[in-house]
Amino acid sequence: MKTDLVPLGGEVQTAWAEGTLKQYSGAWRRFVSWARETGYEPMPAGEDVVSAYLAHLGVIGLGARRSPSPSRPSPTPT
Repeated sequence: MKTDLVPLGGEVQTAWAEGTLKQYSGAWRRFVSWARETGYEPMPAGEDVVSAYLAHLGVIGLGARRSPSPSRPSPTPT
């Protein structure tokens, strides 16, 4: 069976906006810094590492987003 493989590289990067790439890059740097400071290896990140990092984010008050997206208004309180 023949499989056509497409090399990935620049094509993937051009699929995302520059701001998105900056956000991903920053998030990755923060994760790697945290992992090294706490004695974990960032890659491969096992369940224990990911769980510990998510707990760390919860402790310091960071969720999935730091602020509402400009394109999506914050929900209004009811």
